[in-house]
Amino acid sequence: MERVTEALTEPVSVAGARERVRETVTVGLLDPALRLKNTRAAIVTVQVLPAPSERTVRDRPVHLRNLGSNLTAQAVPSVVAVGLRGSREVLNRVEPDDVTAYVDLAGLGSGEYQLTGRADTSREVGITHVEPAAVQVRITSAKN
Repeated sequence: MERVTEALTEPVSVAGARERVRETVTVGLLDPALRLKNTRAAIVTVQVLPAPSERTVRDRPVHLRNLGSNLTAQAVPSVVAVGLRGSREVLNRVEPDDVTAYVDLAGLGSGEYQLTGRADTSREVGITHVEPAAVQVRITSAKN
């Protein structure tokens, strides 16, 4: 007798399902050399959730975060597009002003930099991309 730690079931079809699918299926073993003495059944429950949707919010101004004191900065481009992913209901509630695009200038002094564009929004929404991905930033000393 060998101790088994894994098993498999017959496939459960969820094709066309819009709600939870519950089905009784036969349990088998992964190792084809092993057999169950008695046939076993299990109830399998599959939660069916809507697939995430995607949306792009365009023309979001690039904010310059963590700019050091006595410095000024310019970003090119000054606006970007931000890709979002989430449920259709949540994406429909997202306003453009709920999406903040930025580059992080922490620790940077005068010079020119190519930085990765980033974005923030609500926890219910994921950021898929910022386009263009790179933002050219020029940092200069502020004139007194």
